[in-house]
Amino acid sequence: MKKTNQLDFKGGVSFFNDVLYLIDSNRFKVSTIIIVFVRITPLVEQHGIFIPSQVQFVTFKLSPLVKIGIICIYAQNQSSRHVSLWQPFAHVELPEAKWLVGGDFNNVELMEDRSQGYFGSTMGRREFNTWNPFLMSLGL
Repeated sequence: MKKTNQLDFKGGVSFFNDVLYLIDSNRFKVSTIIIVFVRITPLVEQHGIFIPSQVQFVTFKLSPLVKIGIICIYAQNQSSRHVSLWQPFAHVELPEAKWLVGGDFNNVELMEDRSQGYFGSTMGRREFNTWNPFLMSLGL
């Protein structure tokens, strides 16, 4: 597990996961960031990267018996690349905590969840077969 980069953010901290700035297009490439409010910065216990540029985490110790973790995910918008994200992440050993998961999954399970006017398909069989173990590994 790789440690994240830290940058002071208005008295709190922010954790970046391999930010890459592309000068030609004036854009940032695939990355995640978790920004922690100054009041809860002292509660940060662990932070790291599960998958470079795509999955990172921070855990907070709220009390001796209560620890929560936040996982931030960025999944590229090509369905074929989701398999290479969900499959290895389903086998990652998470630190002990109650987990919150958020980010940009670029994933739609059901056709009725698609935006109006979009006629693409929902996830394919290979993606579905890796998505479910990923959810189960998180206890969801």
